[in-house]
Amino acid sequence: MLSDRGGSGPPWGLLVAAALIILAIRRSPSARDRVWNVYSAALGLLDAGYSLLAHGSPKNAHAGYGDLGLFLEVSEMSWLLGRARSVLAAPLPVGEARWTREGALHHAEVAFTSPAADVLEPECRSARAQVVAPRPDAASLRGRPVVVLLGATGEEGFAGRRRQLSRALLSGHGVASVILENPFYGPRRLPGQRGTALPKVQHFATQTAGVVLEALAVARWASEVAGASAVGVAGFSYGGAMAALCGLVCPASLDLFVAAVAPSHGPGPPFCEGVLRGSVAWPALRSAPGEPPEVTRARLSGLLSRLRVEMDGGERRGGGRVAYVQVRGARVPRPVPPPSTPPPLARRGSPPGAGLTRGPPGAARR
Repeated sequence: MLSDRGGSGPPWGLLVAAALIILAIRRSPSARDRVWNVYSAALGLLDAGYSLLAHGSPKNAHAGYGDLGLFLEVSEMSWLLGRARSVLAAPLPVGEARWTREGALHHAEVAFTSPAADVLEPECRSARAQVVAPRPDAASLRGRPVVVLLGATGEEGFAGRRRQLSRALLSGHGVASVILENPFYGPRRLPGQRGTALPKVQHFATQTAGVVLEALAVARWASEVAGASAVGVAGFSYGGAMAALCGLVCPASLDLFVAAVAPSHGPGPPFCEGVLRGSVAWPALRSAPGEPPEVTRARLSGLLSRLRVEMDGGERRGGGRVAYVQVRGARVPRPVPPPSTPPPLARRGSPPGAGLTRGPPGAARR
């Protein structure tokens, strides 16, 4: 049963995971099995440790559900597909940017208006990116591959991806890159926002919309303005899921390569069942005092299932070249209604807490 804090309680998980690592080393019949079992046990240790650390961090959804009408609208696949088809090349002001040299590479920070500005708060509407190139000008991107690098959950800033990925891509393979900052991260945080925790449930959907549409706009800029020979989008974990989603919804006119590394299927399992469950402000999501934790968890899981991307060897969709990715077509599980009289279906602009009983019928989900 989920506690009020949403976590795993005492640190028994850490001790059990450590014991599993020792047993895996001693009992595995072969070296190959030993390595795999140690790896699996180490992931369990990481899971338990991260859950404990999450107790002291700012909580996701601490301000409640927010505008669920907006959440329902933006989480419709038809909405994202329509916006993706009409997205234009981002007007990156590279020529006016201040370049910094770092070894054999140069980088410059640029900003542009997000294609998802109408569903984001004013503080998030200015998208931020860092262009990494061999020389301090956009002309050095012409005729070479360019990849858009997306951030994982909680990954703020550009330095980590620039040093770990951009440098190796450029020096070893001649691939330039553009690193994107996720909405609600870094300078794009909302007033009073602490850390990278998303204040409301609605932000799970609007962050997804922002990341995908901004990545496609930058990819169009690299292809149509900078003259790149090939354009890709890549990311790890949440960034990998967003990269895969870019490939699924991008128009056929944009020839996009996608590298989705360890992508998550969606936010539901990690935030409701897995490693991030301790980072959710569960009391703020109760519909009434004393609501059973499993009811709160089921409601959030039903909502977040709308953002799910299915990875199962499906057909190619959209203009992106993504292996084994397709959108889940099943209906969303019905969120659990509050014990009192349920409110009507939420529309965009509804007050917080409205519309928890059902989603619109029949539409494809993410």
